[in-house]
Amino acid sequence: MVQPFTIFLAAVVLFGGGFYLGRVQGVATIRDEAEKLTNIVETIYPPPPEEMHRMSGEVTERIGAEFTLEFDDPADYLPHLDGSPREKTTRRVMMNAETSVKLFDYTKLDQYGSPAISNADASAVQVGSVVRVETEANIRDEENFLATSVEVVRQ
Repeated sequence: MVQPFTIFLAAVVLFGGGFYLGRVQGVATIRDEAEKLTNIVETIYPPPPEEMHRMSGEVTERIGAEFTLEFDDPADYLPHLDGSPREKTTRRVMMNAETSVKLFDYTKLDQYGSPAISNADASAVQVGSVVRVETEANIRDEENFLATSVEVVRQ
């Protein structure tokens, strides 16, 4: 006859083994599902490129031929579920005599709805201006850079 303690011990071992195997399988399943969700999210919201040569933002400070550009942080590209705004970051942009400056004036539209575009000088870049800067260097992580072109948007 089988002892009650032996039955109890066998039940505990089987229950413990089942719990362990179920947990291992559950963790593996969760990892697989998380990887699938990550792939789906990256398909819908792809990460920004590792190499950036242009960016748009608002001028927050202007000193001589340099200005500070504030823009959305490229590392904070996923939507915020709580509705909070994206993180901002800044870069110091330098201009020289070779930097081309263009003015896109949306207060003066042509018959097709396109803005008036004109050449401008560095004085068109003012605090509060929305600008798009371009350079030949990779500026994703650079704090300071020389712009080859600046497009100022007047709204």
